[in-house]
Amino acid sequence: MEVVRVGKPVDALLEELSSDLSRPDLMWLERYPHPRGNERYRDLVARMFQEFGVAAVLVRLRFGDGEKKYVVVARYDWSGGGIAEGWIIEGTRIRLFDGRPFGVETFASTMERFGDEYWRAEERVLGSKMERAYAEDKGDLLGG
Repeated sequence: MEVVRVGKPVDALLEELSSDLSRPDLMWLERYPHPRGNERYRDLVARMFQEFGVAAVLVRLRFGDGEKKYVVVARYDWSGGGIAEGWIIEGTRIRLFDGRPFGVETFASTMERFGDEYWRAEERVLGSKMERAYAEDKGDLLGG
């Protein structure tokens, strides 16, 4: 494994994630931990953060040319504030981003923003899969 410190704050990781969620060649995406039933992912992460003072978000994205794994860990020291840090794994390369202090309001607004972005990407990927399946079925019906 090659480990590289990029010398940028975790904000740069979040902006790269945002950009990757919008990529037209995004084929598959997954988050850990998995929400149960009708639970929203952002609510699950917020609950972990509130109960334990730490939350980890893991996002796996697959594109036509490879895969990226995003990891963001937010820790909160009840007497002094929080710190968020993260890394991106691509193949055998890990890019480490510098930690950044944050407040509870920032945590909540970031969760809402990325929850919405992930949801839109998920719908787009699912819609694309459904269009391909429909086109294949239509071809079968027409003898093609």
